[in-house]
Order: sequence, then structure tokens, then C-alpha cells
Amino acid sequence: MTDTELPIFVVADDLTGAIDTGIYFRGASRRVRVGLDKSRPWNLGLPTSFIQVYDSETRILNPSKAREQVFSSVSRLMPSVLTRAYIYKKVDAALRGNIGVEIEAMLEASKRNIAVLAPAFPTTQRTVIDGQLLLHGMPIHETEFSKDPLHPILTSDIATVVSRTSSYAVQRLPLSTIRAGIDAIRDFLIWDSPIPRIYIADTESDPDLALLASAVGPSRSVLSCGSGGFANALATVWVANRPMADVSLPPKCDKVLIAIGSAHPSSHRQFAHLQGHRNIYTTRVSPEAIIGDATPLLESVTRGILAANESIVAVMLGDERVMSQDPKRLTAGLARISRKKVAQWLQQDPESRIGVMATGGDTVRSLAEELGAVAVWPQGVLMPGIPWSTMELPDTNIVLVSKAGSFGSEDTVASIARWMIASG
Repeated sequence: MTDTELPIFVVADDLTGAIDTGIYFRGASRRVRVGLDKSRPWNLGLPTSFIQVYDSETRILNPSKAREQVFSSVSRLMPSVLTRAYIYKKVDAALRGNIGVEIEAMLEASKRNIAVLAPAFPTTQRTVIDGQLLLHGMPIHETEFSKDPLHPILTSDIATVVSRTSSYAVQRLPLSTIRAGIDAIRDFLIWDSPIPRIYIADTESDPDLALLASAVGPSRSVLSCGSGGFANALATVWVANRPMADVSLPPKCDKVLIAIGSAHPSSHRQFAHLQGHRNIYTTRVSPEAIIGDATPLLESVTRGILAANESIVAVMLGDERVMSQDPKRLTAGLARISRKKVAQWLQQDPESRIGVMATGGDTVRSLAEELGAVAVWPQGVLMPGIPWSTMELPDTNIVLVSKAGSFGSEDTVASIARWMIASG
């Protein structure tokens, strides 16, 4: 077995991250499966040609529960598998979630002492300079991420974020060392340290990520962590005959349901842009209609959606949200409404091809659960950070396009909807 045939396992803390990272590891003979069953994170009966990704759904958990869940998932892999496997920890592009403790848990479970964290994703304008995460050249905490009603970003210093939930030593891997080349990177790392260490890599460009991947990727004593950008760089080391991640379009759909549950301002601008299209039915669902006593309002919204004759139906969770509201409960309510429309379409024409576009990790996960999805199979990339997949249901498959709430310009969702629809 060559290195490029070795098993690859990825752990992400939400479903959009699991999908948009997993897609980069597809190869000419290697498919990607995203597991959704928390009691069975891996299908160990699959051959090693299948890249396995697990969505731990730990972003909104408290640190101790997140640690327990991530540690448990990696510990289910046999020691004989762990010693020869490549393992990747996907972290949020805006540093949300329990990054430190989840890296710590994966290091312990995999019996490794070195983690290299590279959250930069240059093709989406995210870079790391002097240990700071920048978006379009600005510290991430000075961008719209600071206004997120559920997960406000208060610092751009990656070491500070990691150390909130981990006691492990944190050290910066400077850009000057990265650009000095592969040998310089390897010489900088303390390979035989008895103390676990998390290195934060400065990376400003795709060539920087490529150098880092070439330096640490071949070693199975390193836990690689970061964005889809670092995953893409590592895939050139880990996967043989990997096709280029060029733009590819999903198969045309007869009907498309758009579910927007993200609270990010970009998502709301994208929905507002949708409202300007005559052939798209759009409606907002108030959070209070889901968690409050506004049952008649919720029923009215649902009736309107079911009565819509448009081939594209867009449903958005309103932005009047507060920290005390349970985001999973809100997106579950949005998913229930969305599932009713999908079920109606399938009942009207069981042979029709249904497509779903979901924005926000919680939204994608809630929709997958509501539809009874068994697994998600990433297939291609529409644009950087926005993959398309096949969602495996018990009786059928549907096309899924998943997108983080912050990604894209105001016309991104409308453009994707036009690509997906058969009459577009």
C-alpha cells in the first residue's frame, strides 16, 4: 500500500465544514463519505479508498462535552488504523467553536504530540499574519463577524482563541520560516517534545499552504488542523491522481428549495437579492413563530410555502435573534417547514429531481436530520468554499448545495439557484 492509498479521516465541528473540506480529498479512485450518525462516526467496513469525514456537531457545545465527543470519535479507530492514517481537524474559518479543546482531544486520542494549525483560506480572502486571522486584510474581529448575534468574534489572535479551551503549549510558526522552505519548517518543529504543542502557522497565500503541506503532510505523527484551504493543499500530498477542484455544476434539478438559517449579515443580503426575482417564492420565518406561541403565524407561513407554484422556493429564518435562543431549535423548525415542501414535490412527481441549497452549518445538519439522510457524498465544487453533494435518503437521493453563511457576494445564492434549476 502506497502513502497515497492510506486511510484518511477528517473531523469537523459542523456539517458545512465537513462537506466543504471533505470534497478536496476526492481522487480518481477515492470517494468521500460524510457520516451523520453520532453513535457510529465511521463506517469501518468501507475500504481505505473511501475518505471518511465525521460531523461532530460540537461547535455550540460546552468545552467538556465537545472534548468528550471528539475524543470518543477518534478513539473508535483501532490503534493499528491510527498509526497509518492521515487525520485532519477542520476548524471554523472565523475561529468559532471549541478549537483548542478539540485539537487537544484529537492529539490525545491519536497518540500524537504535534498539531499544526493553519486556518487561512486565501481563495476566500482569509489569511494569517503574525498569528492574527485576517479577512480581506482586516482583523476578523473588526469585520461583520463581530456582530454575529450567536457567535460574535471578539479577537483575531489565534493563540488566544486556542488557549481559551486548551492548556497545551501554543507556538507561532512564522511566515519567514514557511517561506524558507520545507527543511526550514521541519527543523523548526520540536518533533520529540514530551509536551504536546500546537503550532499556529502564518500563511498568506496558496503557495505558503503548499509549502506547509509538503513539510508536515507526509508525517503521520502530526495532526494537521485548519481550513478547507489547508485541506486542499494536503490533498495533493495525501491523495494520488486527484482531479483539480475546478468549478463543476450539479445535475439539473426540477425543483429547488433554499433554506437560509445563518444569522450572518451576508446571508440576509443574499436573501434580499433573491426577493428581486419574480420566479422565486421567498418568505421569512420569525424565530418567535418557532419557539414562541405564534402557532397561527407559523401555520400561515407553511400554508404559503405549500401553495407556492414556483420552481424555486426560498425560506429564511428571520434575523431577530438573541443569544438566549437555541440555534438548533430554530434551524430544526426551519428544516421541518422545508421538509414539507420537499415531500410535497416528491409526492407530486416521485421521479422529479429535487435540489436543496442550505446556508449555515446548523441549517444543513437540521435539514439532513429532518429528511432522514443516511450520509452525504460530496461530489464537486461550485466555487471556493461552496461544494455540491448527493444527500443519501432511505428511498431516494437529492442534490445538496451547502454554504457557510458568510461566504459569497449578495448575488451568490441567486446565481447558484439558477445553475441548479433545469429551466434556468
